[in-house]
Amino acid sequence: MKRVILALSIIFAMLMLFSCGQAPLGQMVKPTKIGNCVGDNLWEMYEYEDKLFFGTGDGNQNTGPTTVWAYDLSTKEFFESGVLDEEVVNRFLTIDGKLVAPGIDPTQKQNICNYNYYENGQWHKDRNITQTQHCLDIIKYKDHMLYGVDAEVSYHPVFMSTDGGETYERLWFYKDGKRVTKNLSTARVYDFFELDGSLYAILTTNDSTKRYVESYIYDYEGKKFDFISDLSDQLSIRPYINFKLFGSKLIVNDTVYIATPEGYYTNDMKAFHKIDTGNRVLFDYTTDGEKIYALCSRVYSDGSCETSVMAKDINSNSGFENLFYFKSEYYCVSFVKKGSTFYFGTSDVMSSGAERGAILTVEWTEK
Repeated sequence: MKRVILALSIIFAMLMLFSCGQAPLGQMVKPTKIGNCVGDNLWEMYEYEDKLFFGTGDGNQNTGPTTVWAYDLSTKEFFESGVLDEEVVNRFLTIDGKLVAPGIDPTQKQNICNYNYYENGQWHKDRNITQTQHCLDIIKYKDHMLYGVDAEVSYHPVFMSTDGGETYERLWFYKDGKRVTKNLSTARVYDFFELDGSLYAILTTNDSTKRYVESYIYDYEGKKFDFISDLSDQLSIRPYINFKLFGSKLIVNDTVYIATPEGYYTNDMKAFHKIDTGNRVLFDYTTDGEKIYALCSRVYSDGSCETSVMAKDINSNSGFENLFYFKSEYYCVSFVKKGSTFYFGTSDVMSSGAERGAILTVEWTEK
């Protein structure tokens, strides 16, 4: 618990530190509150079948089960899509046309993780993923389904299935032609990336002095991962919050964008380039098919919060430019753009106020 409180304190301190001496950027707008996710941190916002699904909960505090609230973009109504046996829901994916929520931290028996999927208006659950505490990311690559997991029990941070999850193989990572065996009990794969036809994984391990962050490429025929690059000193990584290494990731035009809480991008998973955020914490990315948008927040010494949005053209090599900003009681950590409307999810990891988890909107027309 002390480690969790320390991690949350560091995030809050970064928000405060980044705000020092900085003037507001972009055009000031006034957001509209349209609802609230029952005073919970709104870690993830995801559009699926003309609805917004909200990921909430707190794996650090061992809460749960977790209600997955949603918002119908057509009727403008909130509804409870279901309750998942998870302490936190912080990632949604679309796999084979279905909405999927990886079993980040199940409330049920440990060392068995859930595969949660939404079909015909209901959430369903498979419990086939054994010998791991946390399923952190899932991706389907060709006919292989890969699961990034916590390797504390299995000593394998990736499981792979070719039969829809009925059976699994445990995959090895290789560096300099040898199996990676050092610190495997601490190994986790938090994120997969499919880039230019190849699949990559980010492997983390820890020893008593350092956390190692490395990129690997998947050998489909050999069913193994081969070392690409050591990213440990390239990326400024925030403390783990609810089992996420990167706060957000987005892949557009064979370019990977990540939030750490600083912003980075890469075209090859070897070298990451820093995004100028103007000393703001970058929490999330989204795209409307024409532009890429970045969500930034900061907290001032008087406790007031500022949320701002930057954007860049998808096909442009230029950097992000400031669009707008607004003030709110809590800072924003997730967002989606639908048409001319931005939807924002608020949070405050250091508070339990009733307004935490509010959903705000901003109408924005490109000039």
